[in-house]
Amino acid sequence: MTKAYSTSRLNVYKNCDINDDELNEILDFVIASFTNNVVKYLPSYFNNIKTRHDANNWYKNMLEQSEFFIVKTISGNIIGFLFTFKDHDQINIAYLFKEEFWNKGFASEVLISYISFIKKTKTISKLVAGVTSSNTSSIKLLKKLNFTIENNTNSNTSFYSLIINSN
Repeated sequence: MTKAYSTSRLNVYKNCDINDDELNEILDFVIASFTNNVVKYLPSYFNNIKTRHDANNWYKNMLEQSEFFIVKTISGNIIGFLFTFKDHDQINIAYLFKEEFWNKGFASEVLISYISFIKKTKTISKLVAGVTSSNTSSIKLLKKLNFTIENNTNSNTSFYSLIINSN
């Protein structure tokens, strides 16, 4: 794993050049952490991951479609993931955290630092996050970070964007 950026409580690693032990740690985290509450607002391929085989298939799928970041505490424990999907001049983001780490400011910390990170390293116009309308915690977080709602065509999912570079 290659460290992308750090905060006072977290290290965020780009999922590249991982060894077998790191892969096993990721797969174990997926199996243990993808509870019904954690994945209820996520696409169906996040559901029903119960075995190492399921976790490995999910992992390969995520590597194919996203830039995948692993969020660890300073002490080295995985607590969540950040996924980014480049789409022309914007980056679509998604994130998840193990339930025991909810409501502790970790998602906010990761996103604030990611925004700073991409401002220094990427040339994009905006970040976009799709959020199910019933996921009020994520909506509140995105609004706190100055994301604004876009015109939505899907009544179940709202899209929030943050202008990064208005060139």
